[in-house]
Amino acid sequence: MEEFDKETRKHPRFNQDPDVIAEIDLELNESKFTRSLWGIVFNDSFGGCAIVVVTQELLEFNQICYLKFSELTPFKAKIVWTKKLDENTWKLGLEYIE
Repeated sequence: MEEFDKETRKHPRFNQDPDVIAEIDLELNESKFTRSLWGIVFNDSFGGCAIVVVTQELLEFNQICYLKFSELTPFKAKIVWTKKLDENTWKLGLEYIE
């Protein structure tokens, strides 16, 4: 699935410092956050973010996951688009849903 056109976005995007890291839990265990992978936050908005990850995991459109920034409490997000950048490198669009 391709990235959204800038004109269809609900919220403006803000570029992040290159050292902002997000942890992603694909297991959806509500009692314990277990990092499945991590990525560099490319940009952020009120409604979601774009993250670059290196993984061999199968990441699917509309897949629900837990997302965690630094010491913040994990929250649910949905993968709304993916873009393959290299063999195991992906750019993900995540929508905050909780």
